[in-house]
Order: sequence, then structure tokens, then C-alpha cells
Amino acid sequence: MFVKKLWGERYDKGRLILAGVLMLLSIAALFAWYYSPIFPDEIAVRLLSGRYIQDNGLAQKLFYICPSNARETPLLFVIPAWILSWLDLHLSLVEIRILPFVTILAAIFLTIWFAIKGRNPAAAIGATITLIGVSGSGLIIARAEYWQVLNVACCVWIFSHLESASLRTGHVERNTHTGMRYGLSALLLLSCLLSIYSHVQGLLFLPLTFYLIYRLVSSSRWKGTVATVIIGLFLLAVKTTITFKGTTCVEYPGIAQAINKMVFNPGEFESVKFTDWLAAHIHNYLQSFYFKDNYQVNYLPGINVGEGWLKNLLAGLNQSIHIILMVNLILFVCAAVAALIFAIKQYVAKYKLRGTGGTVTKGLEEAQAVMLFAFPIIFLFFYDANQNFYRSFFINLLTGIMLTMFLSRLYLGRLRTLVIAYFVLCGAAVLASLIVNVWWFTGKFQAGFEGPSMSINKDWDGISRDVMSLAQDSGMDLLKGRIIVDDMTYDSLKRYPLLYPVTYLDLSGSLSKLTSTEIINRVRPNYAIVRCDYLRSWGVTPQKTRNQFCAVNFLSAEYLNKK
Repeated sequence: MFVKKLWGERYDKGRLILAGVLMLLSIAALFAWYYSPIFPDEIAVRLLSGRYIQDNGLAQKLFYICPSNARETPLLFVIPAWILSWLDLHLSLVEIRILPFVTILAAIFLTIWFAIKGRNPAAAIGATITLIGVSGSGLIIARAEYWQVLNVACCVWIFSHLESASLRTGHVERNTHTGMRYGLSALLLLSCLLSIYSHVQGLLFLPLTFYLIYRLVSSSRWKGTVATVIIGLFLLAVKTTITFKGTTCVEYPGIAQAINKMVFNPGEFESVKFTDWLAAHIHNYLQSFYFKDNYQVNYLPGINVGEGWLKNLLAGLNQSIHIILMVNLILFVCAAVAALIFAIKQYVAKYKLRGTGGTVTKGLEEAQAVMLFAFPIIFLFFYDANQNFYRSFFINLLTGIMLTMFLSRLYLGRLRTLVIAYFVLCGAAVLASLIVNVWWFTGKFQAGFEGPSMSINKDWDGISRDVMSLAQDSGMDLLKGRIIVDDMTYDSLKRYPLLYPVTYLDLSGSLSKLTSTEIINRVRPNYAIVRCDYLRSWGVTPQKTRNQFCAVNFLSAEYLNKK
């Protein structure tokens, strides 16, 4: 009875089995990557967004030699900043992996749950396309994107709730308790704040979030007032985010130029045709998903199987991935354009009937939601100049979620058989991807493959003991902060204020043409505890050494006398 109540009139055993199988496939496909190495960005994102408590509200960005980057956390972001900082303090680099794992699965599960109750339950298979090829390797990384996925997951849940309430009574407010509506609105708002605080790209989902909040809390009597308040909050969130998250470095033009190159530059079209640029852009996007012999920045071990049937099998799988992702992109754009055309027709019909008291709104709210979801993703696809693998996987996740929801409610007619066959191909490709991922990558990770990253199986307790011993032996008062750290020592020192990642100090020096000595003089750190190779490359003599780590106390008489 509970299951029947949960699934309502759309419940049947076949749909429930399909949902269970797809959810299990999703768990396995993502868990295959759970023990992949810790990517450097996982530390960078904690330095960017997880330091509110430790640094007393000061946000420094990553280019620490740029005074224009340092700013106080605005009131709007105090709650999300505190939450992310608390998580940084209480979860290690290994433990925090549970957050993207659960968040990604929640988004996929909610999408499957939504689709399985629709007109075309087979569309639920489309949700698993989010894990096709090697895409799970980027989705499991604890970058800012998983907070945007949390926001999207909440939007999917609320949209499903609104649809169910509307189908039962025709009016959301009549079928949902007032307290629940405002509680769901608060949840949406919190997920939105976490999303935009963690990364400025969270602004892309702001229109959809506030639209759903409006649908939750508006009533026939207060629509105008609610709309005014929501528009005001929307504008405040946009202005605050752009002001707070904007990264500048007026002091060093080289750094400013590097920052500008990270985003879409319309000037690129002056020397190349748009069609050529688009073809190259799509090609680079698809390349991220394939099984191949080398990967971007070598973050994964390349697949080298020589000649023979295995190579042919992988080539066939890559071709299937290529076809599926291309079809998805085309269908996604078609869905967005169709929603736009449908909405325009509805607006025109409403305008013509404005004097008669009649309304034509059937499907308009759904079309508006599709537009608010789809067009920001299309914008992100074009805006992503660097096309890093994790951003491509994030875009694929979003397109997969929207397409699954859209197709599950679409009348297919004579195309039904063809579409179902396509969904079966998608499911088979995801299953084949899972087999290859477990066969090739899992063993490599267990054997200690790192690439530019760090193995998740390091002796983190031993590293912490080494770091603390070095601090004690060097006479450091760590509570003073201003400590240079690297990826390995960060977790041991994260509770102390003002940490400077050595990799970004290096990058700042190369971009601004400054020597390591000049960087140290301008940043004015108190201490440094990093791997010895970093200090040697800087020409700094370590004062204390323990295993692979070295320490320097810049406040000590020994260092000052040498200086």
C-alpha cells in the first residue's frame, strides 16, 4: 500500500522494477570512480569557498598577491559561507567525496522518479546518460559543480511536486499546506545560495529557482506583491554575486589577462568562421567522454590495449558514445526552441483573450521551466572557453536531466518505437562504460595511480603527524596563520587562518614575472610547510625536514639573519 500511495495512479510493477534497475546502475557507475585520485581543484575550491570561519569572514580568492581580490563576505552569503566552512573543518579530503557522490545520485534518482511516472517511462533510461563513458571521473570530484547539482536536484523535486499537486486539484496552493510551501521555498533558496556562493556559474540556475519559488508561494490575491519581492531578491542576488565573485587583479596585468582568457571571447570569431569554431568546440566536448590512450592533464591512466578485438570493441563503444551525445545535444536544443515557440504562442493567445476573461495557459508553466533550465545551459556550453573535462561532464549531466524530464511527458506517437530503441542503446552504452571503467581504471587507482592528483589511499594520519612535528620543531605559532601549504599539507593545517597554496603562488609569479623572493616579500607569509621540492625550486633552504616535507619559519631569527 505504501508503494502504491507513493507512486499514485501511475504505479505499476514494471515501472518500479525499471526505476530500481536504473538506480542500481547509477550507483555502480558512479561508485566505480569513488576511489579515483584527489584532483588539485578539490583543494582549490575549499580555499575559495570553505574558509569563512577560519579567516573571520575574509575571502581572498587564489591570487594572493592581488590586494584587490581580498574582500569581506557579504551578508547575503553568511549562511552558505558558514556551512561550507564548517564542512571544510569537519570533513577530510577523503570524507568530503561523499557529498558529490550523494548529490549526483540524488539528482539522477529524482529525475528517474519523475520520468518513471510519465507518459514514456522508458525515458528514465536517459538519466543514466549522465554517467556515460568516463564522465563519472569528473562528477565525483568535490568541485563547486556539485553545489549547482544540489540546486538543480531541488528544482527537479519542487517541479515534480508542483506537477503532482496541479494534476490532483488544478491549484498548487489548494493541495499544499502553507507551511510546506514556504518550507520548500526556503530549501530552494538555501540550495541556490550555496550554488552561487560556491561558483558564479550558479547564477545560471537563479531564474529557474526563483520561478519555482514564485509558483510555490504566489496566490491569486498576492501574485503582484510576491512577484515584486522575488524580482527584488533576484536582482540583489545577481548584483551581490557578480560584485563578490568577480576576480580581478589590477595590480598585475599578466594575471588579469590570464583570468580573462578563462572565459568566452567574442574576438575569437574575427579570425575563424563560427561553424568551424562550433565544430571544434563540439569535438573537444565529445573527446572528454571517450576511452582513449591519453586524457587531459593525464588525470586518468590512458587505455593501451594494442591491436586486436579489444581495440575494436572500444572503438565501437566510443562511436556509440559519440552518436548518443550528439543526438542528446541536438534533442536538447530542439526541446529548448520548441518550448520557446510554444510559450510565445501561448503569450499571444493570452494577449488576444485579455479582454474576454478567458485564459490559455495549458502547458505554459512547463514550457517556461524548460526555457529557464535549457537556455542557461546552452549559454554555458558556448561560454566555457577552456572546456575542461569536469565542465563537459557537468553540462552532460544537466542536458541528460532536462531531456529525460522533457521526453517522459512528450507524446511520441509513431516515433515511440524508435525512441525506446534509442533509450535501450543509451542504457547499453552506460552499462558497457561501467564494465570498462571497472576493468581498466579501478585496478590502476588501487595500485596508486595519481597523475597530477593525489591517491586517496595515502597515509593521511602519518602526513598530519609529520606536519605537526615540523611546526613544533620550527617554533611555529600556527594560530598566527599566514602559512604556505601544498595539496598534501592543507588538510592538516586547514583550521588555521590565512593559508596560501604554493601552486598558486608559483602561478602568480610566472604570470606576473616575479621571482620567488619577490612573491614571498609581497605576500609576507609567517610560515611554510610543504613538500621539499617546492622550497628547492624556490631556492629557499628548509630549516626542518621530515620525510618528504620541509618547513621554514619566516619569523625566526635564523631566517631573518640569512635574509
